[in-house]
Amino acid sequence: MAKVGRPKETKKGESKHPGVKIVPKKRAGRTVYFARWADPVKSRPEPIIGPDGQPMRHPNGRLRTRMKYVWVEKSLDAMGKKTVKARETWCKSKSKNLLAEAAAVAAGETVTSETPVKKALEAYYKSKRSELQPATLKAYLQGTRPFETWCAAHGVAFIESLTPPLLAQYREWFVGRPAHVPAKGKVGKGKRIEGTRPKSPAQENKCLNSLRVVLAQLRREGKLPAFDSDAIVDSLQFVKKERAKRRFLNAQQVNALLEDAQRHDADGHAAIAPFTAACLLTGMRFNELAELTWGEVNAEAGEITLAAKRTKTSTERVVRLDKLPTLWAWLKRGKLASSDDARVFPHLTFTIARMARARLIGGKEGHYNAPAFTWHRLRATCGTYSVCSSLYGRGSEHETALQLGHSIQVAQTHYTGRAKDVLANAESLEAALGCPDRFRSTFAEVSSPTVRTA
Repeated sequence: MAKVGRPKETKKGESKHPGVKIVPKKRAGRTVYFARWADPVKSRPEPIIGPDGQPMRHPNGRLRTRMKYVWVEKSLDAMGKKTVKARETWCKSKSKNLLAEAAAVAAGETVTSETPVKKALEAYYKSKRSELQPATLKAYLQGTRPFETWCAAHGVAFIESLTPPLLAQYREWFVGRPAHVPAKGKVGKGKRIEGTRPKSPAQENKCLNSLRVVLAQLRREGKLPAFDSDAIVDSLQFVKKERAKRRFLNAQQVNALLEDAQRHDADGHAAIAPFTAACLLTGMRFNELAELTWGEVNAEAGEITLAAKRTKTSTERVVRLDKLPTLWAWLKRGKLASSDDARVFPHLTFTIARMARARLIGGKEGHYNAPAFTWHRLRATCGTYSVCSSLYGRGSEHETALQLGHSIQVAQTHYTGRAKDVLANAESLEAALGCPDRFRSTFAEVSSPTVRTA
């Protein structure tokens, strides 16, 4: 009996990868290796025909048959399997896939060993549509559409015929492609075409990672026989890029931004100041805060509860309000006069927020010349001052990570020790930012001003 922990020993004469044979052949004076196996889908039993031209039968009346095998050969060298270990590893994986396909055929399931690339991708999205967030599906589509286009142009008709060298060729092609920009003229709303500027490394890596995820699932389904998990990662290596620290607004810039946002609202534009202040205090992502409903606000407990389907990480999150007294008081007053299904910022859309931000940071006539910001930068500001002020005591990094919905490593890497003007021993985030009065004046009214979209 083999000892525990040792691999199972192969008996003499027994194949390490039953059903798959390694066949050496001479090509141009050198030996190349092929894998040969019988296709379990196309191989079928056929009746044996007797001398009289009729199918032969056993004494019990059962039809006599013999298997008609359809043999498949693929070059292991072309797939990059040029060592004995690499060839055996691939053949073992293929042997397992063949057993699974044979079992499916025996069970009467419809199995194909030639799946068009487009159908394989469509099947993936159909199966994952109920599991993934819409934004995640959109990101995955951005990563797989160029891959589908490349496969059609380079003769990769079936997903099973994809190999690591081919996937590496796709990466080289994709990294050199220009970014897509909105098309001009009468070409249809939302139409995008390739421009002249190159894609940013971040965008390229986002698309490469999306394709990694999709191909990894197809591999687990047995549709990529030439791959293991390492081969996918090796063939789709990320583009190197500079990693800068996350930018944030200092206390003086926060005060100036809130003042400019108040002037913006007072001039009759769609209200943006309360939303901007709430972004700074909660650190919530734009969609999480823009779609916030009063039912998600527990004013008595001082918490905002975001369901798993509402968060980027698909994990339920609780945003504490006990260190945000100004916002907490504003939400208490607003909840008394609102239904649970109503939104806290009912007039706000992405378009309104984008136009308001452009007016705030623009320098043209009618603009407010506010400090340059993005909604993500306000989120980073919240995290930076929460950690640097030790707002939650010794566990500030952990509590801030929970509050914002990311890992502790992010808090340690991007927030710790960065804010130099933070008020020490602050009891609230408004105080840590040095402008509690400005936040109070921003939240002076519960209801939003008259809404305009221009």
